[in-house]
Amino acid sequence: MAEKRKNVAGMEIKSSSSALKNEKSQKALKDLKEKSAKNKKKVADKRKEADSAKKKKQAAAKAASAASIKEAAKKKEDLTGAAVAAGGALLSGLMKNKKSGKGGSKPKWGMIIIIAVIIIGALIFLGPKIGQLLSAFNAPGPSTLLPDEVMGYNSIDFQEAILGESREKQELVVMEQDVQIDSTISNALANIALFKKTKVIHSFGTGVYTIDMSKIDSDHIVVDETAKTVTVTVPHSILQYVNIDVNKTTFEETEHTIFKIGDIKLTQEQQNVLDQSIDEVLRAELNVQTLFDQADEIGVLKVQEIFQPLVSAVSEEFLVVVMQE
Repeated sequence: MAEKRKNVAGMEIKSSSSALKNEKSQKALKDLKEKSAKNKKKVADKRKEADSAKKKKQAAAKAASAASIKEAAKKKEDLTGAAVAAGGALLSGLMKNKKSGKGGSKPKWGMIIIIAVIIIGALIFLGPKIGQLLSAFNAPGPSTLLPDEVMGYNSIDFQEAILGESREKQELVVMEQDVQIDSTISNALANIALFKKTKVIHSFGTGVYTIDMSKIDSDHIVVDETAKTVTVTVPHSILQYVNIDVNKTTFEETEHTIFKIGDIKLTQEQQNVLDQSIDEVLRAELNVQTLFDQADEIGVLKVQEIFQPLVSAVSEEFLVVVMQE
């Protein structure tokens, strides 16, 4: 509770304040916490789906690679067998030709056998090489796509989405706090206590807390590909506006010590001092750390609520994390 005492032209003014119960902000905080929990669960579910799909793709690629290796091994085996069979058939033909040959010049069997052995050895040696070559053609090659092309997004996409919304919001209202100010004014005719008159005035004001979104730039946005988070750093909340609602002002009946002579009438100077006293007490009531802490808590959740759909539009696996400077 804040309090002020002033004296002006024989008038004593005492103003005190009390923050009213902020049911609106309490409800807003509760709703924002529930939305934040739902967003976190939604992002977690999307990550699980993406991880499951990734594992299935990896398993399919592994199976395809194993099948390719098995097929290459079979081709290698077939080629080696064919080479041996071809060499055997050639050597067998030459032997038969030797037995059945009549007249003419005698073939150079030693040379023929040497050539046959060379051919067989070459086919046996080249069989595995051919198999390896076929395996290389069948095996899936490394991806030449950049990470951005594979994922469909990059850090700039997140930054542009957030900065565009920040420029539009500028000053984000995060909390309003109502305050009641009770002012007691009293004076006495010729400073005689018997003629003292007192009146109580009830005034009502509101403080508006905001976060300056225009201060957010690309340096305040950090994208973590590993953790799949977009961290946005925002300023702390400030008390931006203070407003007195004159339509809500109420006046109690004037109290007299003994002699009920006249009512209290304020001069322009006294009215100015009263207005100043009310304003000072109102601001003192609103400029307390507990209220700034409440505004910050609401502000962090509110900023997260604004940015999460924008980030999810780029990638549903990323979660917005809001921090304050």
